[in-house]
Amino acid sequence: MSSSLTSKKVVLLTGASSGIGRVTAELLVERGYIVYGVSRNKPKEPFNFNWLALDVSDINSITKGVSQIISQEKSIDILINNAGISLIGSVENSTTNQINTLMNCNLLGVIYLIQQVLPLMKKHQSGTIINISSIGGLIGLPFQGIYCASKFAMEGLSESLRMELHQLGIKVVLIEPGDLRTSITKNRQINAIDKHDHLYQQHFARTKNTIEKDEYDGGSPEIVARLICKIIHMRKPKVRYAVGKQRSQLIAPMLKKVLPSRVFEKFIRGYYFN
Repeated sequence: MSSSLTSKKVVLLTGASSGIGRVTAELLVERGYIVYGVSRNKPKEPFNFNWLALDVSDINSITKGVSQIISQEKSIDILINNAGISLIGSVENSTTNQINTLMNCNLLGVIYLIQQVLPLMKKHQSGTIINISSIGGLIGLPFQGIYCASKFAMEGLSESLRMELHQLGIKVVLIEPGDLRTSITKNRQINAIDKHDHLYQQHFARTKNTIEKDEYDGGSPEIVARLICKIIHMRKPKVRYAVGKQRSQLIAPMLKKVLPSRVFEKFIRGYYFN
């Protein structure tokens, strides 16, 4: 790909310190984009993109970071909302602090960033917003209720945005990864179920083991990075793109559409609990 086609495109990508964000930022730089990768913590290994400290759960931090990029580049052509955190635990036992922390990062931060970037995209009548959702944004998963709630909300937000921005030349796309080999496994918040709570304990332990096994056996985050590069160049991208290694995860959303709800729910319970 000729860098002359992309050298003027400025990318703002969140969650750039590791995983999907880190790999995507580096690939986009290699392909000639000007990339600003942001995160709360600086990447531990050497990197080839412009890094800025930015906390997506803090509106003041977002405003400062976006203003700095616009001041330097006069444009933000592509916004990739990738930052996110995961929480495993029952809805009942999730604390107010855990819920607020997750929603601030996974949902409210996405909204705030879009609000900051849209005026400039509208002025230029062009732009691409890519929101990294999850298979958990299409299917409610046991002991991931709070996480799934944030991703379901992102799905609705993105669908609404597409319609609002359709006539303005701004594209909005969802990417729904299945389980991948990233640092999310190590960094995930876990609400350990009390050992005396036998109503949850057995199913929680099995679910946690299944999730972690699928992630360790999952695909590389590079498959998402390559997909993002393709989407950026599409004139009319689809609403959503599911991506991953495990076939069962990719077909699950389709099964949800065709199977009776009780049958599909039994299928999901069996997958995680057994």
